[in-house]
Amino acid sequence: MALTPVELPSINRLLASLNFISNSSLNISPTDLSEEGIDIRAEENAVLPLRGMTGFVNSPNPYWGLRATVHILKSSPAVATWLNAIKTNSTVGRIMVYPDSNGMDPFELRQCSIQTIGTVNLNGTTAAVPFEIIGSQIINQNIWDEA
Repeated sequence: MALTPVELPSINRLLASLNFISNSSLNISPTDLSEEGIDIRAEENAVLPLRGMTGFVNSPNPYWGLRATVHILKSSPAVATWLNAIKTNSTVGRIMVYPDSNGMDPFELRQCSIQTIGTVNLNGTTAAVPFEIIGSQIINQNIWDEA
């Protein structure tokens, strides 16, 4: 049995970006990002499996927290804007996240805030300041639409 090749779309590093709904001065475009770009990870599971005597009972969560690390170039004007946001008001509201692939839809994060800055090397060998933001994303929407 021969394998049939499947043509997959490319990953495009020039697509990854963040648009802040209520504060466009914090927007991040690919030209603001270092090579590491934007990392996103879930803070909890989409479903909480509750143990029964003979198996699991699933308890879907209506939302989860997503944490993003945004690697902003030290030479970008965005660094000063983000540092100032931490000093004045680190709650930043809603964000639209645009992934680096057309295979992934853009998605919204709500109740976002800038949480912290990761390790910054000031020795001339690294290009980025890693800012961490967290926000919530609605999940398991079909279940909650029926309620």
